Amino acid sequence: DALGDRVIREAKRESKMLTYDQAIRALTYNAATGILTWNSSPNTRIVPGRTAGSKGTNGYVRIKMGGKTYLAHRVAWLIHRGNWPDGQIDHVDGCRQNNAIANLRDSTPSQNQHNQALRKTNKSGVKGVSWNPDSRKWHIQVTLNRKVHNGGHYECLAEATTVAATLRDRLHGDFARHD
Repeated sequence: DALGDRVIREAKRESKMLTYDQAIRALTYNAATGILTWNSSPNTRIVPGRTAGSKGTNGYVRIKMGGKTYLAHRVAWLIHRGNWPDGQIDHVDGCRQNNAIANLRDSTPSQNQHNQALRKTNKSGVKGVSWNPDSRKWHIQVTLNRKVHNGGHYECLAEATTVAATLRDRLHGDFARHD
């Protein structure tokens, strides 16, 4: 997906630019709240002690330092763990502004996709469940590593919901999301 590819490109760029030492000199990270604050003023508009960053159009908090823009959740990971994440950072609760360390986990692009919220175009209200007009039943499909896993057809939406959740749990593990 384009967002995932862009995030990985940004991650590779970031890993060449900002070091752990530079990050901790410039910022303080509160692991419980996820808030980054300025230690020093990189320019005249920044006041030490103030919250660093602002919400971008895609919902992620971005921080500008030295003419470059960094994703706050990746900087938080760097400061807390001492190194850049290996892959993407997944927000466990799906909230892109919640950068508390307990809400951040290193993930592959595929795992990050599993934790997506219900799509706006979904008509059943349940991830992986759609109405099949030919069989006149609810149909379950869950994807893992670009392979579609068929969960069967069910007359009852409640039963289909339970089966879909079980299939997502089995295939997606800790990254399964049910809302």
